[in-house]
Amino acid sequence: MSRKAFFVLTLTFGVTSAAFGQTFVCPTGPGPGQRQVGMTGGGPGLASVPVCVQDAAPGGGRAHQSAPREDPAAAAANAMVGLARAQAQQLNELNKLQQDPEFKKFAKGYWTYFYDTKNPKSGQHCMALFQNLEGAVQLTGPGSTYKGAMLTLLGLDIPKPAQPTPVKATLDQGDGKPQTLTAMNYTVGQSKVGAIAFAVPSIDAMIDSMEDRSTFKVSVNGKQVVDTFFNDGLKARDRLRLCASGRPAK
Repeated sequence: MSRKAFFVLTLTFGVTSAAFGQTFVCPTGPGPGQRQVGMTGGGPGLASVPVCVQDAAPGGGRAHQSAPREDPAAAAANAMVGLARAQAQQLNELNKLQQDPEFKKFAKGYWTYFYDTKNPKSGQHCMALFQNLEGAVQLTGPGSTYKGAMLTLLGLDIPKPAQPTPVKATLDQGDGKPQTLTAMNYTVGQSKVGAIAFAVPSIDAMIDSMEDRSTFKVSVNGKQVVDTFFNDGLKARDRLRLCASGRPAK
């Protein structure tokens, strides 16, 4: 049986000179304490997505946030770094580690879902995040300025540039048709986790491509930097479809 694959677009990059600090791709738009500073360059067949920066208050402090919200990708990155440290510290206690509930949870993998809590009927800001020992897979729908969708892969072996950088990446989804195209490479927050983002034409195209299990391998400059997967994809597909139709499951 032939496997489905996410249809991805190439990305180009161009951020305004107003950017400062560490910028990152923010397909659903800036969150609390964040500011949009530009867009990745677009054109025929090219996707253009917002680029944000963590804003700062005068004097170098963080801007006041009345309702702080942790970035899902940053939370996943912190979890992966914490797990990696735990593994390194407990190599001599492998049996104990394998019985740890958090280790078991990551070994199997699990989904977390996000939606527009201020306006759930908007069908925007829909996100499904699958985390496992090999990394994370983030599926993101449209936001206020970006109307497409994104497939973002996160992992400890992915390059971690100081600023979002376009890279030629080969994406292999196990369908026998690997694609080499331009993707966006960036560092997740202040973590040691890198991310590679691929544009998908629409959230409908992304949903229609989802299977119950999918695998993802990515190579950059001939070196494999991602080898991950997700399970229970059909459940995630249904959750994303509900969210996109303005009826997110709570």
